[in-house]
Amino acid sequence: MNEAKKVPWRLLANAAHGYTEWQVFGLWLRAVLDCCEELPAEVANEVETRSRALLSHLKSELGTLEHPRGNAAWEAVTDWAESTVFAEAKRNRWLNAVRYFSSRSLSSVKAWSYWETIHRQWQDESPAPLPTYQEWTGAISAFSRLSNPESEAQKVLDSIRLIPEAAWQSMFDAFTELMALCLWIEIVLGTRMGTAIVARELKARHPKFDISLIQNSERWISALTDWVIVHELPFADTQPPLSALAYHTKSHPAYYARRNYAARCRAFWSAPSIDRLPSFEEWRDAADEYFES
Repeated sequence: MNEAKKVPWRLLANAAHGYTEWQVFGLWLRAVLDCCEELPAEVANEVETRSRALLSHLKSELGTLEHPRGNAAWEAVTDWAESTVFAEAKRNRWLNAVRYFSSRSLSSVKAWSYWETIHRQWQDESPAPLPTYQEWTGAISAFSRLSNPESEAQKVLDSIRLIPEAAWQSMFDAFTELMALCLWIEIVLGTRMGTAIVARELKARHPKFDISLIQNSERWISALTDWVIVHELPFADTQPPLSALAYHTKSHPAYYARRNYAARCRAFWSAPSIDRLPSFEEWRDAADEYFES
């Protein structure tokens, strides 16, 4: 995903989240306008709360189209949002990265699966009354059966559905931090100063972990990961959904940004003239601000 390199990951993540919200909104309009000859007044009011210009644009786009108009409404809203709300991403050519990370999110997968379900149901009989936007978003939040019940996303959804949101967020934050630490360790251990630096960092972060057997190997780093998950909060004394944590981590812009920065560091840190390497915190902060102009 080369476009993701053009912007710090937090900016990209915020844009992807916003893009997903616009997709949810567009899918609601798509569902409603597949059932209606005209734009309902309450729907028009909801559009206007976002932008009068969007309402005008939508009315002009729909005016000459034959029923059903849902797909045209969704396309019009998407095009408008990309040209206004996401104008910077479009202008600087990282809009495809926004689309990609939006589509990878579980929220987006749920929204599209819910729309597909509703589209099939409403072909037989339209609901009366039609759902408000708030009812639509609430239904998506509660939705639990995706279009493909055998998909990885469905397995992830099943594994986290009963976990309180705060507990899930705590585990996800800790897991992404752990993955970043392991990435830093992998790079540092490839240098002549690596063992001492890693030992010092682990003694501060995970003092109960045995640092006497530090090795520059994938197996040792995996053993460290396993130990932290078994022995330290927020994982200890629970059964953390590791597949779900991995899915969300690898679907997040931070994962790509840190790996891109790690690749850059490998090239520089291998030089014999390097006399100081950053701590993990220094490295992580630099990775989080990294982008390629």
